[in-house]
Amino acid sequence: MRAPPSSCNAGAVAAPWATALPRLWRDEVVEQASHCDFESPTDWMCRVACGDEDPARQQRVRQGLLDAAARWLP
Repeated sequence: MRAPPSSCNAGAVAAPWATALPRLWRDEVVEQASHCDFESPTDWMCRVACGDEDPARQQRVRQGLLDAAARWLP
């Protein structure tokens, strides 16, 4: 799971992971996500620099991480 390029992620630094991970299960861009949506908890500095977090996007990120962990654990 990754965010689209933005002021805090201008180079889309996670994009190359899609080709670097040979057993990649899913590559999902969370549209309109800010860097702060991937932090929990986030803080005012992130909000000022990167944009507000959104509870729905944060939940989507959390669920994606939980899904990945459940898939990798035996």
